[in-house]
Amino acid sequence: MPENKSSVFRVLDANLNRLREGLRVVEEYCRLVQNDKSFIQLK
Repeated sequence: MPENKSSVFRVLDANLNRLREGLRVVEEYCRLVQNDKSFIQLK
């Protein structure tokens, strides 16, 4: 795989990890601060 493609995939992977962590923070806020357990229930 060319170096450029590898770099692009590394950047995408890092940003997906940041997105996942951001969603986890939102979930924790809703669950703990807002005490909204329905937010995290699977439907």
